[in-house]
Amino acid sequence: MKEKEASTSNLICMALACTLGHVMLDVENLDRSLDFYEGVLGLSVQYSEELDGSRIAYVRGDTTEMMLIEHDEPLLTPSAYRGGIVLGFRSQSLFAVLSNARQAECEILREPDLTSSGPQSILLADPDGYAILVVSEIRMIDTQ
Repeated sequence: MKEKEASTSNLICMALACTLGHVMLDVENLDRSLDFYEGVLGLSVQYSEELDGSRIAYVRGDTTEMMLIEHDEPLLTPSAYRGGIVLGFRSQSLFAVLSNARQAECEILREPDLTSSGPQSILLADPDGYAILVVSEIRMIDTQ
């Protein structure tokens, strides 16, 4: 009986398998968020619109799609939905992202560990407090 239940469960999981289409973030200030995602991370705005009192922008990278929404009034309190959320990005030029973050005066939560032989990463906070992890598979050499 258990074998049949497991088999049925696997079929249901396969039929319902989903892939992540995009991430939607509630933001306090859409313009400020767009400055961050375009200027620091290099994403581009696909389109923006105003709908039912909300300003919405769709931004995209090579394999990343995000919807940023500025509501007249926040849907949830910040602590209810930002805690524990980390958005992960990959970059071929981690130092360029780090330089962009410094120029934009972003909060840098963790710098690259140049003593590590593993993948390098930085951890930033976006303007609304979401943690942004940027990872590079390329070994970085400190040129500064």
